[in-house]
Amino acid sequence: MDETPGLTYTAEIISVTDADTLVLEFNGSEQRTCRIFGIDAPETVYASTVWSSVYDQLPSELQTQQWGTEADARFEELLISNTGAGSPVGLDVTVYIRDTDIYDRLVVSIENNESKDVAAEMVLTGHAVVWDQYAEAIPELYEIYTDNENIAHDQDVFIWSVDDPEMTWADGRDVAVAAKAV
Repeated sequence: MDETPGLTYTAEIISVTDADTLVLEFNGSEQRTCRIFGIDAPETVYASTVWSSVYDQLPSELQTQQWGTEADARFEELLISNTGAGSPVGLDVTVYIRDTDIYDRLVVSIENNESKDVAAEMVLTGHAVVWDQYAEAIPELYEIYTDNENIAHDQDVFIWSVDDPEMTWADGRDVAVAAKAV
């Protein structure tokens, strides 16, 4: 498979890891872990995968981030939108390859069967935040994402329903500190 940024594919969803990561199968054979471009969603699996040896000893608030379960459900809902499917596994999505990250994951934008950018919808409903340092790389998407984030913030939905929400990437540092202390 040619992983050149800017190419578009139809790929099959093999599994959903969490609200911003999934495994896709390209061309009926090659499976790749893919990270959604420009957003970060609350984690449900970070601590269990990165710190598996001490996961059970971590405080519950560091095992799954606040809103993580809801973000995962919303992500899957967007992926299956109007398909009649009960699960996103096995569905085809349109994938735009943006880059490859330091973990060798493809960084992608995904459109569901309604031609909606799944990342933009996640941000609009407050289930994810714009990850500025990455999203700025594509100004037209960054503008859409930040506009959507402002709407979600103004409507006080999910992540934005609490005063001064901790950004989703901040808990990674907290989990690392707690795990090293165990």
